[in-house]
Amino acid sequence: MQIFYMLRSHPSRKKLEEIHNKTSIMHMGSLSEMRSVADMRLVEPRSYAEDASSMPYKECWWYLFENSNARRIGIGDIDYKLKEEVWMRPSIEPKPDTIAAYLGEDTGVYKGVKHRIIMHVGRVLEVKFDAITVRSKFGAGDVFEHPIECVPLFYGRYAKFVDIPGFFDEY
Repeated sequence: MQIFYMLRSHPSRKKLEEIHNKTSIMHMGSLSEMRSVADMRLVEPRSYAEDASSMPYKECWWYLFENSNARRIGIGDIDYKLKEEVWMRPSIEPKPDTIAAYLGEDTGVYKGVKHRIIMHVGRVLEVKFDAITVRSKFGAGDVFEHPIECVPLFYGRYAKFVDIPGFFDEY
């Protein structure tokens, strides 16, 4: 049985959920509202139109893959290799340069093992006592550094932390 990190309540979660609920491919501009949410530090503004229409779709998994050593260490694609690595690896204690995977309420079965569905991923930058800072990309939106709890409600109540040796070396 895996041990997951329970996300604490954060005042920004409801606001982020409201922004998400009114965002669609047709109205990506509402994602820019995230820039004014407390505790969300913008680190890389993105073009919503370009990221939403690109192939592959440029979202959190894409950002993690492109800002890592994934290819160099043998993780050649996002959908099969990277997602499998994150899904199948055991949860560990949070530490810098691990992957934070936000776990939704729904489950799925992969290779005969039942898992919570991963709703979002990011890179753990800092762990100070019980304060964890993550860098992640929100959909076709911007890249932010934020407290681990500062995510929309639908991302779930739990996170797991995954270490893939060499994944973030020199990044």
